[in-house]
Amino acid sequence: MNEDDVAIFIQDNPDFFRRKPWLLGSIELPDPHDGRAVSLSERQAQILRERIRTLEANLSDLTRHGRDNDAIGERLARWASALLAERDEASLPQRVVDGLKEAFGVPAAAVRIWEFAPRFAGLDCASAVPADVVRFTASMQAPFCGLNADFAAASWMQADFPDTRSLALVPLRADPDSAPFGLLTLGSDDPHRFRNDMGTAFLSRIGQLTAAALTRLRG
Repeated sequence: MNEDDVAIFIQDNPDFFRRKPWLLGSIELPDPHDGRAVSLSERQAQILRERIRTLEANLSDLTRHGRDNDAIGERLARWASALLAERDEASLPQRVVDGLKEAFGVPAAAVRIWEFAPRFAGLDCASAVPADVVRFTASMQAPFCGLNADFAAASWMQADFPDTRSLALVPLRADPDSAPFGLLTLGSDDPHRFRNDMGTAFLSRIGQLTAAALTRLRG
C-alpha cells in the first residue's frame, strides 16, 4: 500500500476518523510559513483562513469591476443621448467621433460610410473607401482589435493622429443580418490599448449605436 492508496481509502471512507478520533489529535503537519509542526485542526483552520482571504480578494475584484462597468455604462448612455439629441444629420459623424474621444479617452477615431444620400456626399465620412476595405468589413463577424498592420482605415485618422500603433475596427450594420454600410475605427499610440485577445462585446454595442445614428444619412 502506498500513500495514494491511503488517500483513496480515507476519501472513500469518510467515517474513518469518527471511528478513530484519537488519530486526529495525534497527527501533526508542518506549518507552510515557518516549518513548525501544528495539529491537523490548526492546519485546517489555516487553510480555511487562506480560502477566506482568497474569497475576499475575489469579492474586492468583483466590486471594483462592477464600479468600472457602471462608470462605462454611464458614459455610454451620455454619448448615446447626445447622438439622439443631435438634430443636424450632417453633424452626426463628427458627433460620433468627438463623443468617443471625450467619453472613453480614445486618442483617435474616424468613421466612413459607403451608402449615403447624395446630399451628404461632401462629408468626410462619405470619402471614397477602397473596395478591399469594403470587402474586408463585409467579412467581419465581430469587431477587430490588434496591432496596426498598415490597415488602410488607419490612414483616416492620420490628419489628427499620425502614430496609430493599435486599433479597433467596428463594422456598422443597420441590423445583425445585413451587410455593413460603414466602418468605425479607433486608434491609439499604445500598442496594448487594443489587443487581439480583448473582449469585443462593448465595441459591438458602440458599433450598434453608431450604426443606428448614421442610418439617418442613408436617406
